[in-house]
Amino acid sequence: AEKDVTLALAHRLARELSPHAQVRLTRGDDRNLPLSARARVAHDWGAALFLGLHASPRPAGTCDGLELWTHELAPPVATEGLAAALATSVGPVRRLCSDLETLRPHRHDPATLPVLLEVADLARADARRRLGSPRGLDTLAQGLSRSVRSALRVWSSQDGVSRSHQ
Repeated sequence: AEKDVTLALAHRLARELSPHAQVRLTRGDDRNLPLSARARVAHDWGAALFLGLHASPRPAGTCDGLELWTHELAPPVATEGLAAALATSVGPVRRLCSDLETLRPHRHDPATLPVLLEVADLARADARRRLGSPRGLDTLAQGLSRSVRSALRVWSSQDGVSRSHQ
C-alpha cells in the first residue's frame, strides 16, 4: 500500500539525511495526519523544506517516474534547483504546479520550500517491484538525499538566507 511504501521511504530518507541536516518526520508511524496538520508541524519547526512523499496511482497513459509538485508562488531558484538535482540523482522529473492547500505559502514559514513528490505509480507492477524491495527503497532514498542536500545548498547560497535544514 502507498502508506507503507512512503513511510518506509521516509524513514530511509531521514536516515540518509541525518548526518547532513536536522530531520524531523511529521509522522513516524501508521497514523493518519492530514496534510494541513503536517504543514502546520513543519511551519512550527521552521523547516527549510517540507517534503511530502507520495506513490499514488496515476491516470492511464501517464509515465512512471518522479512528479515534483510545487505552488506557483514557490521560489523558482529553489524549485528549479530541486528538479535539476532530482533529475541528476534519481531520474526524469515532471514538474507540476498546484494550489493544493498544503503547498500554499501561507501554510509555511517564509523560509520553507513546500513540495510534494510523487515517487512512483504503484498501480504499475514495475514500480511495485522496485519499491517493494529494501534495495529499491534504499536506492531511491540515497538519490533523494543527494538531491535534497544539493538543492538546499544552492537555495541557501542564492538567497543568503540561513536555514537549519530541517
